[in-house]
Amino acid sequence: MKTFRKNPSKIINNSVLINKKNRISKVFKKIQLQIQKKKKIWQVGTIEKKNRMCNDTTGKLINIQFGITFKNDNRIEYIKDGAIIRSDSIKEISKKPKVMTNMDQIMNLNWVGQYGQNNLKIGKWTIKWEGKILQDVGGEYSVDEKKQGKWKEIIKNYWSKAQVYKVGEYQNGLRTGKWKYIYGENVIGGGVFHKKDNENN
Repeated sequence: MKTFRKNPSKIINNSVLINKKNRISKVFKKIQLQIQKKKKIWQVGTIEKKNRMCNDTTGKLINIQFGITFKNDNRIEYIKDGAIIRSDSIKEISKKPKVMTNMDQIMNLNWVGQYGQNNLKIGKWTIKWEGKILQDVGGEYSVDEKKQGKWKEIIKNYWSKAQVYKVGEYQNGLRTGKWKYIYGENVIGGGVFHKKDNENN
């Protein structure tokens, strides 16, 4: 009776092929998951929002309603009374887009700066308000879009009647040390930031 021995080299080659197929399969699955995440983050459609805005005539706050539309071409449009009042092109759709809900900011606020590789913010960024650059507002981004050094930022609810800024330092994208709130020429508050404080902001 003849006996057949398995060729060790063939076994090794088959094992290598199987490992390669497994690695390719894992990479393919990872790419699919990333695509699915992008689809989940960027969903085409319109959402309705309500906010308050100062009436130019009376100076009183009035309730307003507007729509925010996410478009197929990676743009966000802000619509009020059937008219597009703002249209922003979103560079990086794999991240959750920052949506503006403050009508005064929608009408008047624009960030100015440059993008580097992978559409990440890089270098000096500042703010235009009503078409004019705000003096000394903004700061620097690193090559991986992390805030670094001294920053002067607007508060979340910044608007024409409440132009309040927060000033302090960033290290590797995290607030650190002493921060202060400024209105006009006066310091109106502040505190010290620690790592856990960033986790909640």
